Amino acid sequence: MVLRNDMNTKLEYLDQLYLELKYLSVKKRKAIVARYQEKIDAELDYGIPEEKILAKLPDPYDAARSAYKEAGIDVAKKEKERFTAISLLASIFGGVLFLSLSGAFLTFLIFFFTSLSKSLALFNEAIRFSFFDAVITLSLGVIHFGTYVIAGIYIYELTLYLFNEISVKVKQTHPNATNRLWGVFRRLSFVRFFEKATKKEKIVAKTFLLFIVLFFSLGIISFVSNGYIRRVMTDQPANVMVVPIDLQGKTEIGIHIDTDEAKTHLHKSETNEFKIELRYEFDRAFSTTIENETIVFRMNPAIQYDVFDFFKEPIPQIHIYVPDSMSISTLSIRMDKGIVKATDQTIREIDVDVSTGQLFLDKTTHDHAKIRIGVGAVWMKEVRCDFLEIDVTNASIGIDGLLFDHFSLSNQFSNVKLNGLEGGFLWIDNQGGKTELTNSDIDMANFLSRNTRWTIANSELGLFSITGSSTEQIDIYESTASEIHIVMDKGTLTIEECVVFAEIDVYGANLFTMMIMVEATSLDYRAESGTFGVRDGIIERQIQVEIANGDLTLVECEASSIVVSTESGIIALTNIYAQSVYARMQQGDFSYKNDDLSRIITILELDINAANQNVSVGR
Repeated sequence: MVLRNDMNTKLEYLDQLYLELKYLSVKKRKAIVARYQEKIDAELDYGIPEEKILAKLPDPYDAARSAYKEAGIDVAKKEKERFTAISLLASIFGGVLFLSLSGAFLTFLIFFFTSLSKSLALFNEAIRFSFFDAVITLSLGVIHFGTYVIAGIYIYELTLYLFNEISVKVKQTHPNATNRLWGVFRRLSFVRFFEKATKKEKIVAKTFLLFIVLFFSLGIISFVSNGYIRRVMTDQPANVMVVPIDLQGKTEIGIHIDTDEAKTHLHKSETNEFKIELRYEFDRAFSTTIENETIVFRMNPAIQYDVFDFFKEPIPQIHIYVPDSMSISTLSIRMDKGIVKATDQTIREIDVDVSTGQLFLDKTTHDHAKIRIGVGAVWMKEVRCDFLEIDVTNASIGIDGLLFDHFSLSNQFSNVKLNGLEGGFLWIDNQGGKTELTNSDIDMANFLSRNTRWTIANSELGLFSITGSSTEQIDIYESTASEIHIVMDKGTLTIEECVVFAEIDVYGANLFTMMIMVEATSLDYRAESGTFGVRDGIIERQIQVEIANGDLTLVECEASSIVVSTESGIIALTNIYAQSVYARMQQGDFSYKNDDLSRIITILELDINAANQNVSVGR
């Protein structure tokens, strides 16, 4: 039963009356509702206020009971039948919603008190430096938290609204479904409660907008006054401390850093003395010891001051100044997050393991470097490393100038740009992304890939091979190689303006290949399907092409012998110069055109069965 005080308009009264008439047919319900509507409209025409009209009318519940009595319907019996399958389902659904909202509320309470304690901890830390900065920071924290609370309220309100709409549809289509749980949910609206308590409309939305304005205003004040927010955004901690280190006359030392997050920089010392400088925002316990000729630096994890890390303290910075008279034997770094930079340094061994971060090496020299980064980037410039290992998951790699003996790179999803490489053996395992190799001189290169785009340009390669297990795109431009071996399932292959001193071997399933201005000793190409074309190719010995089902085109090519074969498709030969040509196909179209008698075929042998034949030789 709905109280009259809950219905302030004619439409609300009629809608509730329609719902209470749930045991009548739709036609009878509409007729009764229409009768009450006519009665209300007639009194409105006489100028009687709507509130007085509704006050004189019976409650929708009582009006419905009178209609049931006239129609001879036993309401008590109908009430017993209301627990149908849809009613049970609605009740279970409502119960699940109630439990979910209860759990969400408890989670919210935990979140609230945790965030409050974290904000107070941040205030306690910040007040050591500036009371003004601490007050602004605490205010920002409270406002920041308040915006999330209001956003959560609106999500909660949206959930209630959706389930209220579901309840209305259920009541309309299944009149005997229970409505009690839905009625409870309609009364759990925070927005409705606040608006009734303050007697102001849209009070929650206005508060949300006020919070946003205050947040940006205080943030600007903090930024202009070089406050905590500015230091967070620019990662510039407020405090600087020189870590005391007694090296006792050592000329070589190792460095090991173990922390959750830090920026580590290695610089040339301008004062010709070894120094470690720590820049930090809040006091965190750290230790520095010398173990086995190695400086071991450890730091406790940073405090998370809010759930979304918006107010997390600026990343601590570790600056290591190394004089020319001292060398680094090992640099070992273990971090969850961070940045490692080294400039103009000689470091015998590097071992970097960072979950999320970046590595920058500029004008450094190493005997051995082992780099593991999960997410982030690796950048190198003018680096000399005898043995280099890089293993990344989703980190961009950029190298500009690298001299090496052995370089192995394992990458899963990132883009790789390699320029100016010079060395012996290059091994790359790339499982996605794009890889570019330019302006390089490498004795042997072996690439493994899956769903990768390869671009190789202006490079000198010795033995070069690519093995692809899925869709690949391989482009080789203006390069030389002793041998090229390519195996791929499917994809596209382009070789343009290249010189290969020995053979080119290509094997695949479904390939689309084009070679332009290519010189080689021999060319062996085999595929199950696709297209193959060579233009302006000079092959010293033999061109052998076999495609099960596909198209084959040779234009302006020279070779000692040419053997082409396909089961079905197209074979098109134009202006070919060769001692012998053998073409075999079962069905399709074969054509041979020669417009230049300086390019002749001494022996032309055709085995084309049912294929169409078109041979045209110029005068």
